[in-house]
Amino acid sequence: MIYMKYLKSIFITLSAIMLVACGSNDKSSGNDQTPPTITLIGQSPMSVIQGDLYIELGAIAIDNKDGNVTVTIEGSVDTNITDTYRISYKAKDKSGNEANATRVVIVTKPIPPKKTEQTKSYEENGTEILDDSLKDDGYYKFGLKNDYTRYDDKSVVLDIVTNLMWQDDKYVEENTTAWLSEQNSVTCTDDHNSSACIAFEKNNPIGYCAKLSLGGYNDWRMPTITELNTIMRNKTSSSAIDESIFKYINKNGVYWSITSLKNSPNTLWTMGSNAEIDISSMESYNNLRCVRNDI
Repeated sequence: MIYMKYLKSIFITLSAIMLVACGSNDKSSGNDQTPPTITLIGQSPMSVIQGDLYIELGAIAIDNKDGNVTVTIEGSVDTNITDTYRISYKAKDKSGNEANATRVVIVTKPIPPKKTEQTKSYEENGTEILDDSLKDDGYYKFGLKNDYTRYDDKSVVLDIVTNLMWQDDKYVEENTTAWLSEQNSVTCTDDHNSSACIAFEKNNPIGYCAKLSLGGYNDWRMPTITELNTIMRNKTSSSAIDESIFKYINKNGVYWSITSLKNSPNTLWTMGSNAEIDISSMESYNNLRCVRNDI
């Protein structure tokens, strides 16, 4: 009897130790619920000219407990074919917490030089220069002559020179959009390093253009800043866009491009309707005019 009591006592003690140990492990594993932070190297969104080399710069992932974490990259870019590509990045820490990031890469056709339609040269104060002391567009008058075709029934404009087709409907004039949701915009305004600053494609200009169905086409995308510049004219007027061709213009508007600043991926180049090039942070609300390659 004493022997049995002794065994029973040992069994209860061992069981208690095992339960405490299991409980301790569960508690320890449950503490780490923070995924790694992925930082892309290079720009996103990124534009590449058709035929040029796309160099994948990769990404860095750092976990608050595990330090540097391996990043897995999926996707590819075929620079021979104009399209919008998405490269996916994944990183997982030892606790199984996973982080994801995406780089958007747009392959565009080379843009031939076009005439800006500027025929005179001016000083900074607006005084016309009558000699050849300033050699700008007004002096050289360089480039191909503009040539557009408007399809009223489709609400699109085809640029014959660049072979780009532009959206031209009421949305272009009346609506603005931001890259971030309202909730993330508030967070990102206070903390630009927050994960909330990552663009969510379903709610931003990329998502709008990708989902756009207009004129019987479904392959719309965001323009680069270079492409936006091709429809601008350096003339003194309320709008630098040709109003005899484009019907829907917000004359005080600023239009998004997909071209980001090299050292600031959360800041993108924009183009005003007065042909002024500027920059905007992703929480800003700007107009949008989608484009497609008319192959």
